[in-house]
Amino acid sequence: MDFKKNNLEIKHKKLIFSYRVLENLIWRFLELIIAFFGLFLLIVLLPFLAIAIRLDSPGPIFYRQWRVGYKSRPFLIWKLRTMYTNSETNNQFTWTMPDDPRVTRVGRWLRRHRLDELPQVINVLKGEMSLVGPRPETVETEKELRNYIPNHEQRYEVKPGIFSLSMFQVGYVDTLDKARARLQSDLLYISQKSLRTDLSTLIRGLIESLKGHSH
Repeated sequence: MDFKKNNLEIKHKKLIFSYRVLENLIWRFLELIIAFFGLFLLIVLLPFLAIAIRLDSPGPIFYRQWRVGYKSRPFLIWKLRTMYTNSETNNQFTWTMPDDPRVTRVGRWLRRHRLDELPQVINVLKGEMSLVGPRPETVETEKELRNYIPNHEQRYEVKPGIFSLSMFQVGYVDTLDKARARLQSDLLYISQKSLRTDLSTLIRGLIESLKGHSH
């Protein structure tokens, strides 16, 4: 009886593993298609967005920054610049606030529609990010948060994403309490991660972005 029971448990585990592998393959295929479309959209919109950014404030069109990725490995992301030049120091821990005075007028509009994140589809195509997952922190901010929040590194057991469930549940993280709440939300997402969850989060994120209600 014990042998049969163990055999059934092994088969059940193999079935679950195979199902998860299949889900991951389907999700990767879908996000590659969506990311390629996002890249096409970026190419089409970039001339107009670049003009708007430069007319609003002097400085570069793009902003690059090191973020913490899968298994806490750092990677470089590119964003459309939304802040005034030299308003943010890459080696300094700073919170981003909902009504941040460092953000330009065009930058606020870009953030509401998450268009500043559009270049990150390149990170998705490279496999450094996913369309859905915990939002990646800067290397400096992550170091600070790990000093105050135990197990904060567990957020990076999956690839970071452009959209995340915690965006809707917590919003902007500008305090340690919100950072702790986001960690709990991210860990819950990781424990329940599935194709259905990722699709529903992605659809919700796209709808919020189109409406200009992004967090």
